[in-house]
Amino acid sequence: MKTYPALIITCEHASAHVPAEFAAAFAASGDVLSTHRAWDPGAMEAALAWGAYAKSPVFLGQVTRLICDLNRSVGNRALWSSWTKTLPFSEKQAILSRWHHPYRQAAEQAVAQRIRQGTPVLHISVHSFTPVLNGTVRAFDLGLLYDPGRAREKALALEACRVLAEKSRAFCPLDAENPSCAPKALRVRRNAPYRGVSDSFTCFFRKRYPDAWYMGFEIEFNQALLRHGRFPAVQVAMAFDAALRRISRGPDAEGPNAEESGADRKGPHEKKPDAKGQGALPE
Repeated sequence: MKTYPALIITCEHASAHVPAEFAAAFAASGDVLSTHRAWDPGAMEAALAWGAYAKSPVFLGQVTRLICDLNRSVGNRALWSSWTKTLPFSEKQAILSRWHHPYRQAAEQAVAQRIRQGTPVLHISVHSFTPVLNGTVRAFDLGLLYDPGRAREKALALEACRVLAEKSRAFCPLDAENPSCAPKALRVRRNAPYRGVSDSFTCFFRKRYPDAWYMGFEIEFNQALLRHGRFPAVQVAMAFDAALRRISRGPDAEGPNAEESGADRKGPHEKKPDAKGQGALPE
């Protein structure tokens, strides 16, 4: 088995597109399609920038999550929005067949192909979050969502936080509201603003592949960073590259340099490795 992983990038909430047959249903919905309810502003551009930097495939969602949420599993009630949850079963199946299944299957095939070739996979799922939710300010710039019960994901998350703490000050743009202020390091939190073990595309893959063959991260950019024009996706990609190189040399993975949410202190146990401690290669 190769030790350095192949990179796969996805962006489930890249688009606010509404298929023509549903346009009438959204006609009286005001500006909802231009809000975070419909898509993740800035996430598509960040995913493409990361993919261009790493020369890795990028899979972009092509429909608004108000039709169906590509980051949710079939059976999860959050798969459907208030516009689609009451649709007849046949119409829901048609939506899944046209939008959900093809998107996921394309990424699944890319992951499976690399693993069959003996290369583990690092999956980066790019998202963005609102700076304020229900009146509460989310006072950090970047969230790294992962499963702390999987040793390799945890080690990479901790090391990426170290690298970002050391280097992000050098590439973080000047504060647009205070141009005279020196650049500040990105404020990073682990498993925030959401829990890394909640239902998602990364969780789907974790159920299929052991830790030795698959690492999945949801990268959440604070939309407040868009006042600088775009998210610092390439810089975060560079930090992950540096972190991968460091952990491949076996450094101590303890002592995080980022805040830890309560959800990060517990997680499901990782799958049992084989006798060599590397995990069985899936068929």
